[in-house]
Amino acid sequence: MPEPTTDSSGYRQGGGGPTPPVDGGAALLDWNESPLGPSPVAVARVCAHARQLHRYPRGLVEAVTGRVAADLGVPPECVLLTNGVDEAADLLMVGASEAWSVLPGFFGYPDRARALGVTPRTITLDAAWEPRCAPGELTGAGPVFLAQPHNPTGSFFDPVWVTEVIRRAALVCLDATYAEFAESFPVDPAAAGRSIAEAVLAPGIDRTVVAEAMAAGRLAVFHSFSKSHGLAGLRVGALVAAPELTTRLRDRQRAYTVDTVALHALDGSLADLAHRRALRAYIRMMRPRFAAVLRDCPLLSDVRTTDANYVLARGADTAATSALVARLAARGVWISDGDVLGLPGWLRVSLGDEEALAQFSSALDAESAEPTTLTELGGSIR
Repeated sequence: MPEPTTDSSGYRQGGGGPTPPVDGGAALLDWNESPLGPSPVAVARVCAHARQLHRYPRGLVEAVTGRVAADLGVPPECVLLTNGVDEAADLLMVGASEAWSVLPGFFGYPDRARALGVTPRTITLDAAWEPRCAPGELTGAGPVFLAQPHNPTGSFFDPVWVTEVIRRAALVCLDATYAEFAESFPVDPAAAGRSIAEAVLAPGIDRTVVAEAMAAGRLAVFHSFSKSHGLAGLRVGALVAAPELTTRLRDRQRAYTVDTVALHALDGSLADLAHRRALRAYIRMMRPRFAAVLRDCPLLSDVRTTDANYVLARGADTAATSALVARLAARGVWISDGDVLGLPGWLRVSLGDEEALAQFSSALDAESAEPTTLTELGGSIR
């Protein structure tokens, strides 16, 4: 199977290539960030404790772990706070000889595998964006990383396939980063009596298989607070797994991997359910509106809404699509080139606020009105 070819240096260093003017009026629709910003309660909580940054977070990890557990509907001993998904992946790959992840997909998994001396294995997708390999191919000693919904396709994989992977693989990590934006997610993110660890799974997943894999320590669910809580600037996530697995992983952690600022911000965000509900409702409202703008653009086709906080569209070809991304950036609108994400010829557009939508629509209208010709190299120029 082919090795991942996406360049993740920009992700690792927080940039790569031209840097958008964050405070200069640009519409930043490229990194799937929250259009509503962080919770005001989270901001206030960080400010209130700013004068205590000389203190170690004594007891804070345990307290916030308990609040995360209550939010997810699982016992505290089933939750492990991590320094983002990267640390979670590191902990799960200790002692493994190989690790499986999806291409196109989040490049952090194969990146971390290489950094740890673990052989990265690739699950490729077919034309329908479903995994090509049979579940029986994923039964080695290493973990299998699957995002549900998947990034960048924004869709759930066939539930029968996912069920079989969970049933057969030695260890599966389901990345639920975008789960709260899915149409199948409970209307209330904190629906009483329902565990988000299970709710993130697509309809049709065999719950008995999930329960058995969880109990046996063969299944972990990763929850990011970057998207659903608007805390992308902080490094904090949570793994949900059986107590035996979280205890083993906790023993591998360094001290204070999640810092005081992130802990206070997350604590405040968890207390602000209204903001989280508002963000989810806003994403559901803006998805069809951004898709409509893309459908009105004659330069694009095959527009797809998703179960995530972005929409997708196909350009004329890979070179023309990349050129369009560059020209939109020159107009102050930043979107993602699918070529970098492993989806050549596609655009991924994060859902922004009303002002960003207006900027995006205006920029696309301007581009559509510009006469373009194809160069000999297949690029698109004015």
